[in-house]
Amino acid sequence: MAFDPILVEVVKNELAAITEEMAIAVWKTGRSAMVKTGDFATAICDGQGRLIGQGYAAPFQLAFFIAVMPHILKKYGEDFAPGDVIVVNDPYAGVTHMPDVMIIAPTFWQGKRVAFTLAYSHHTDIGAAIPGRSSHSTSISAISWCSAPTSAGRCMRSISGSPRARWTSG
Repeated sequence: MAFDPILVEVVKNELAAITEEMAIAVWKTGRSAMVKTGDFATAICDGQGRLIGQGYAAPFQLAFFIAVMPHILKKYGEDFAPGDVIVVNDPYAGVTHMPDVMIIAPTFWQGKRVAFTLAYSHHTDIGAAIPGRSSHSTSISAISWCSAPTSAGRCMRSISGSPRARWTSG
C-alpha cells in the first residue's frame, strides 16, 4: 500500500477530534476544581501503548501517558478485556505525584485490542493527613491512597501491589 498523505491527515484529524471530545467530557463531568482550571489531559495510544492522538494537554502532561503505558503493558500484558478500566496515581509507575490520577481503558475492534484511551487530572485532596497538602508527609503512604481500586464500570484494576479487584456494573 502506497503512502497516502490525504488519509494520514484524515486519520490525524479524526484522532484529534476524538481526544478533544474526550477533553470536553472530562471538563464537563470533572468534580475537582483543578479540572475546571484546566489541569487535566486526554489522549489515545495504539495497542502497543504508543501515543497517537492528544486532546487538551500541556506537553508535560503527555509525558505522563508515555511514561505510564510501559508499566501498564508490563503488568497486564495481553490480559485485557472489553470494559476494563485501570486507575493509576503511583509515582513509581510514571505519574509525577499521587494527586495526579490517571484512568486508562483498552479499546477493542472485532475482538482485538487496538488502542487505549487515557485521561488524567490533578486533584487537590485525595487523602493526605493534612487535607490538600502533602508537603509535611514523611512517607509515600502518608500522602494519599496509591492506586487503590475504585468501582468504575465492569472491571477496575490497580497497577500497584494491591490485589486485583473486579466489580460487575448494573
